[in-house]
Amino acid sequence: MTIPNCFKSNTLPSLAHNRLPADAAWLFPEYDFDTMGLESHESVIIKRVLERGTWEQLRWLFVTYGETNVAKWVRRHGFRFSPPSVRRFARPFGGPLTGHTPRLH
Repeated sequence: MTIPNCFKSNTLPSLAHNRLPADAAWLFPEYDFDTMGLESHESVIIKRVLERGTWEQLRWLFVTYGETNVAKWVRRHGFRFSPPSVRRFARPFGGPLTGHTPRLH
């Protein structure tokens, strides 16, 4: 997998004490953001940041979890994405996505 240049900037967001981007709490309204952990909430963090995160949050995601781990997660769990997100992420992450049934038009 090749990371697009837009992810390669050195600009990363400020981090909260839980090591998540401080400005990402809005991505997790049903969670107590302050108690979220990188390992214990890995799946929801990856999904929400990929689908709705800012460029800086996406950079943080790849720095924190690594290209290989994010790509593995997308291949394994990408069927949870909305159809527009599937189209956006399937090819860069080595699609097809496991469990995703393409729509016939």
